[in-house]
Amino acid sequence: MPDACCNPGVLFVDGQATGLRVRVARSFLQRGIGLLGSRGHADFDALLLRRCAAVHTLGMSRRIDVCFVSAAGRVLQAHPHLAPWGFAACSAARDTWEMAPGSFERLGIRAGTILSLGPQAMGAQAMGAPA
Repeated sequence: MPDACCNPGVLFVDGQATGLRVRVARSFLQRGIGLLGSRGHADFDALLLRRCAAVHTLGMSRRIDVCFVSAAGRVLQAHPHLAPWGFAACSAARDTWEMAPGSFERLGIRAGTILSLGPQAMGAQAMGAPA
């Protein structure tokens, strides 16, 4: 699996490449910052927070889509358009995904969907990938 924060791979939804570039947050600090200050996702489109079962949008100026997934990547809870200064948690979650608002609707992400991180080369032929 690709590593760390510099374009590690792309998001796959139910086995289909989306073309969305993923940054992985592993440290406490990276998870705490999340999308805060990302300025429109300049170098990535989705953030995967490893070992994270709760998120906040304190200090955010915009809404984000947030979902909690099992160890197998199955979406346990989806929170589209989580408002600034909000909070969401899922005690059964292993990881959390954060994306721009509207991403879940566009990609069909909801409870039961499988999300995974794949290498960029596999994502080059993505369905609905940004050009």
